[in-house]
Amino acid sequence: MPYPKLSAVLNNCPLHALTPEIKEEILKFAADEHYDNHHNAQYEQLKNEFATFYGFTPDTFSWQQFAGVLTRYNEFDTQIIMGPVLRHFMKQYITAENEAAYLLSVEAEKDSIDEYRTYVTEIAEGSARYASLDPAALFHFVSKPLGFNLEYHKEHTDTFRVAAHPIKTVAIYHQGGVHGASSGGHWERTAGGAQSIDYEAAPTTQLGFALPFLGEGDPRLNPSGFLLLKTHVALSARPTTELDEVAEDFAELALTSVQIKQYLYNVQFVPKALAITLLERETMLTEETREFIRNYELIEVPKNQIYERYINAPLDRKPEVNAFELQVIRTLTTPVQLPEPAASRLRDHRRAIEERRAAEERRAAEERRAAEERRAAEERRAAEERSRRHPSREQHTTEEDRVHARSQDALRQKRRRQEKEEDRTRGVGDLAETTHPLLPAHQPVRETPNYNFLLKAGATLCAAASIAAVTVVILALIGVISVSTFGIGAIAIAGVAAAGLAGYGFFKSSQSGNGPPDKPEESAPLLSDTPTLI
Repeated sequence: MPYPKLSAVLNNCPLHALTPEIKEEILKFAADEHYDNHHNAQYEQLKNEFATFYGFTPDTFSWQQFAGVLTRYNEFDTQIIMGPVLRHFMKQYITAENEAAYLLSVEAEKDSIDEYRTYVTEIAEGSARYASLDPAALFHFVSKPLGFNLEYHKEHTDTFRVAAHPIKTVAIYHQGGVHGASSGGHWERTAGGAQSIDYEAAPTTQLGFALPFLGEGDPRLNPSGFLLLKTHVALSARPTTELDEVAEDFAELALTSVQIKQYLYNVQFVPKALAITLLERETMLTEETREFIRNYELIEVPKNQIYERYINAPLDRKPEVNAFELQVIRTLTTPVQLPEPAASRLRDHRRAIEERRAAEERRAAEERRAAEERRAAEERRAAEERSRRHPSREQHTTEEDRVHARSQDALRQKRRRQEKEEDRTRGVGDLAETTHPLLPAHQPVRETPNYNFLLKAGATLCAAASIAAVTVVILALIGVISVSTFGIGAIAIAGVAAAGLAGYGFFKSSQSGNGPPDKPEESAPLLSDTPTLI
């Protein structure tokens, strides 16, 4: 399988050789709480060292968190992150009880185990790096405790060291000087680094911004480099759902790196105050940059040097400068910008934020519109329900009008029936209300009975007699009956006809419209107490 090219940052390339296998074991512990590689206690110690170095709480720092942090970095970044942690991990095995530690300390010409421990686990002030690590020290203090056999190739000689309960064998190849990168020495996973993949220049690499401040010969820079590194790891440890919220913080770390680098360049040519002014022309200084400037001790360049005079001079009075000086001036006056790929990531992040915000606004607008439609529909249903249960005033009034109209129609019909009934009885009523001419006006005549039935009967007899008379005349004319019979019949029929005509007359008289008024009026007095003169 292809291996990653080993980084020489801080002289940790031997430790970087073990990071692929160590990361694999950490992922297994995170995936299976019952996982046992026979070196669980040592891996627990490694987890605690990682938590302590990067500012987490060891007692609560879980395997899942450990694995979560490492999976957010590529192979190169993992080397940079794990190198200092493995140096601290070595300390617990460099003791007087460890024979290998004693022998190695003697070989390194150290007076004590403590001195040797400090030598191999702490950064040297002069070089700002760790000491180059001997393959034997790598095996006894790191590889063996973590369960890896170590096969290393040095000066054409193969050496194989065996660990108890080995998990895997790791082969490393050394080239160059024995004192590490400072003397041209370097370790790789393959001979000469053949077929190794250089992840340092990969787009996925995130920690390149911190490298200028780690082991570059100036011990004053290491604290800033480790601060940037630890801050980045702490941000990466945030839950995945919160990573978008700290994208600006990641970009600020990269900007801090650029500002510090530019400040270190500026103070080589102009006084400190002007160096800061040039740095702040188009970007605000981050808090980390300000902290670095406050703590970084330097000897300022003299004032009124050619660079300062050129920058402060009006355009028409610029002093003469050579090509090198002009290039320095251009670098001094160029605004600081966020470097790639951090700038691209920040642009992508901001674009994603805008797209999410626009999508959320569209979704919110759709939800508001849907809510308004639901509310309108509910109001319509409620109105219909109220209308069904409690008719409106207009509907109620219309219904009352219909009921009232029906009532009035019934009253009118009843009144017409009563009027017809009164019309039928009005003739008799008039006679009953008429004052007798021989009685005083205040003495009403007794009401006469209703003879309508008799009158109708008489009218019927009259009609029957008339028909009979006509029949007799016709029979007499044709000689069917005798003259004498005709005479007798004619007389009889004439009498019946006369009676019928009289009855019919009375009946028609009773049907006339001369009935009494609604309120009977008293007849004019025909008789009075005062005698009338004749």
